[in-house]
Amino acid sequence: MINKTGFVIAIYKDGKFVTIEPDGKAAWIKEHKSEIYDSNGCRYIDVGLGDIENLPSYTGEEIIVNKMVALYGWSIGRDDLIYLDGKLVIHNDQTVASQTLARKKTNSRCVS
Repeated sequence: MINKTGFVIAIYKDGKFVTIEPDGKAAWIKEHKSEIYDSNGCRYIDVGLGDIENLPSYTGEEIIVNKMVALYGWSIGRDDLIYLDGKLVIHNDQTVASQTLARKKTNSRCVS
C-alpha cells in the first residue's frame, strides 16, 4: 500500500496496528476557476475539478488517499484508490488510525 494522505497511518491488521509512513506529499484535487460577469454586473466563479496532483501512475498497488480524492478518483476511473473509513482516531495532528478501509471495487467496507 502507498500512503498519499500526508499523515502517518496506523491500520489495525492481524490483531495489531501497522504503521504506514506517508509517501511524499498528499494527493489533492486541482481546481480550475474562472470568473463570469452577467449583464447586471454580478460576478460568478465557475469551479471545475481537474487532475489529481501528487498521485502516482497506476501500478496495481492500492493507494491510500483522503476520502474526497478517492471519491473523485473513482469517478474518473482510478479503482486503485482507497481511504480510511469508520471510526478514525487522530493523534497530535500527524497520525491517523482506523480499523476500516473503503474501496470501490466491492462497494463496501473491508476490514484489514
